[in-house]
Amino acid sequence: MTEELKNEIIAKLRQVARQEIKITFGQTDEPLPVGCSRIGGRPDVPSDFVWPTYEGSSYDVELKCRPLSFLAQINLRDVAAWDEEHLLPTEGILSFFYELETMQWGFDPKDEGSFS
Repeated sequence: MTEELKNEIIAKLRQVARQEIKITFGQTDEPLPVGCSRIGGRPDVPSDFVWPTYEGSSYDVELKCRPLSFLAQINLRDVAAWDEEHLLPTEGILSFFYELETMQWGFDPKDEGSFS
């Protein structure tokens, strides 16, 4: 690879690169307050929340509609100080759900809805 090509690739990567926010976690025996960031457990959602579902084939090839698994919730106030590019809202809860039975990758259009 020529030095010119290498510099061109580096320049293109820098154009699309974004800041990351690294999240670490620990364990506690204390109950967590409503709205705090958490991995696993039960999400803090409003009473009218509609749980996300995925309709797709499972390993037994049967088409099913099943609830997505809750992975984590991030209170955006917890990460606002590290969002140097201001790409996220500064308040609210960002929740992650995923279809864990077949663990779809999301590359195929038929995987739509396997994560939320």
